[in-house]
Amino acid sequence: MKQLFACVFLLLASTICFAEYTEEIEAATTWLGLVDSGDYAESWEQSASLLQVKIKKKQWQETMDQMRAPLGAALSRKIVQAGSKKRLDGLPRGKYVLFIVETNFSGQSGATEIITVKNDDDEWRVTGYVIQ
Repeated sequence: MKQLFACVFLLLASTICFAEYTEEIEAATTWLGLVDSGDYAESWEQSASLLQVKIKKKQWQETMDQMRAPLGAALSRKIVQAGSKKRLDGLPRGKYVLFIVETNFSGQSGATEIITVKNDDDEWRVTGYVIQ
């Protein structure tokens, strides 16, 4: 729990550099908390409708079990880049913010997480998540 709190704190501390994205960072941080705790079903529930249409809940859970679970606990995160977009390849026009985050997991250091949030019914929700 202390590691999760420290990781979330570090991500929120990054908001100083990206102050214009406070709401978007808060949405991404809350969502990442679900992923970090292994609650993949709820992370799907809390995702943007675009993500839910592209991948069914059960498939999301299986994918996250294979992709995210083996990495272990998130020890630290730092937003290294953020940018707003109105258009992303393969997605409808809208208000998007893309975050590139350097992440150290207990099972892999130096990973990059790419998190995309979308304004979905006046609420920012995750619509994309990739780990490299």
